[in-house]
Amino acid sequence: MALAFPMRVALFIKLNLYSWLLLAGAAALVTIVLLLTGQVVWWGVLLFMMAIAMLFWAVSIAWQFPRKLAILRKHLWLHSQGRFTPERVAGLCTDPCYRLLALHILLRTGYRRERWALVRQMKEDQLSFRVGTLIVDDKNGVSVTLND
Repeated sequence: MALAFPMRVALFIKLNLYSWLLLAGAAALVTIVLLLTGQVVWWGVLLFMMAIAMLFWAVSIAWQFPRKLAILRKHLWLHSQGRFTPERVAGLCTDPCYRLLALHILLRTGYRRERWALVRQMKEDQLSFRVGTLIVDDKNGVSVTLND
């Protein structure tokens, strides 16, 4: 399933919302440092280092776009084959960046009205599976404790 260039650009903007927010935050921090300081001060350096960290984080989020696009294509193909169910995107619902992808997939596959409720419920279900403790003891082996 080939996507036209304008569609790819629109998807890049939509699916990397958190990257854009981090870039805006980094730009705001650099602007604050440049406007408020005429010289180098310790908090200006700290804000500038925070902006650099935010920039790297934003790039790492945007770098995941090819993977997000492949996931979108796979789910749209499943939908065209009549094999798509909303539960197939449950694994995407725990990460905020991939939650946007899950919302977009549900929108494109016909779950427009109920997509927010579905994603919210799947997120809660997925996070409830992650509750637990894993203790590795060299002498006694591995102990797994699941909490409710």
